Amino acid sequence: MTVVLVLIQFGVAAMLVTAAAGKAVQSDQYVAALRLSYLPEWAVKVVAVGLPILEVGIALRLLLTPPEHLQAPFLLTILLLLVFTLWMVWVDRRGLTVRCGCFGGGEGKVGTGTITRNVILILIAAAGWWLAGRFTSPLPGMSWPTVVAATSALMIVALVQAFRMVQSHLVISEGRLPDGGE
Repeated sequence: MTVVLVLIQFGVAAMLVTAAAGKAVQSDQYVAALRLSYLPEWAVKVVAVGLPILEVGIALRLLLTPPEHLQAPFLLTILLLLVFTLWMVWVDRRGLTVRCGCFGGGEGKVGTGTITRNVILILIAAAGWWLAGRFTSPLPGMSWPTVVAATSALMIVALVQAFRMVQSHLVISEGRLPDGGE
C-alpha cells in the first residue's frame, strides 16, 4: 500500500502543478473564466494570483511533508478541489457558459464532465489522505536533496505543460506568414 500512497502523492502533486502551469501560461483565459462567472473583481484578482501559488505550495507539501504529517496536505487538496467543484456546480446550475480554466483556458465548458473529473480527483486525494493515516510514505520528508529533487520534478511537469500549451505557436507555417506564404 505504500507504493499506492507514493503514486497518489506524485500524481496529485503533478496534477496541481499542471493546473498551476496552465493558469500561468493562459492567464488571460483563466481570468476571463473567473470574470464570466460573476465573481467580484477583488475576488478575481485574489484567485487569479493566489490559486496557482497555492496549488504549487500544496504540491510541494505533498512531496516534502514528513510521513507522520502527510494527511494535512491531502486534506488541503481535498478542500481546494471541493471549493473549486462547488464553484463549477454553481456555474453549471446558473447556466453560464464558462470554460473551465482548471488547467488553463483551452478546456471545455464547465459542466457534467468537468464536475465529474473533479469528484474523481477528490476521491483520489481522499484515498491518499486515508492511506497516509494508515501507512508510512517512504518519501523522506524535508531535506535539501528532497527539496531539490521535488522542486526539479515539479518544474519539469510545469515546463512540459507550458510547452504543450504553446507548442502550436512555436511552429511557423505558410498560413501564419504575414503575406499568406506568397
